[in-house]
Amino acid sequence: MYLTPKESHLVNTNPSIVSVPEKVKKLSILLFYGFVFCLFVSPVIQAQDKPELILEDPTLITPKKFKILGVEITGVDKNNAYIVATAGLDEGKEIRIPGPQIPDAIKALTRTLNNK
Repeated sequence: MYLTPKESHLVNTNPSIVSVPEKVKKLSILLFYGFVFCLFVSPVIQAQDKPELILEDPTLITPKKFKILGVEITGVDKNNAYIVATAGLDEGKEIRIPGPQIPDAIKALTRTLNNK
């Protein structure tokens, strides 16, 4: 590269001086890598702090007894007593959860609706 005397003042002879475009280039590279770190590495770090989801087999849970203190039917204007009698979940009855009483009540109500 040959420079004329007019252009010789444009040449950087001191390597410790960095031109403005080089500083901008280095800053943009630093910002890019910072963005990549925040985008990809940060969620991985945060995901490790969350508790692990533990799924249990419902058939292995020890059933607990509950007493039905009251039954309320909503969404139907007539035949509330018929619905309670069909479900078999009367006030004062003891049921186990998990247990067969709730699924049996749902099946009985479904059969009743399908027969009408």
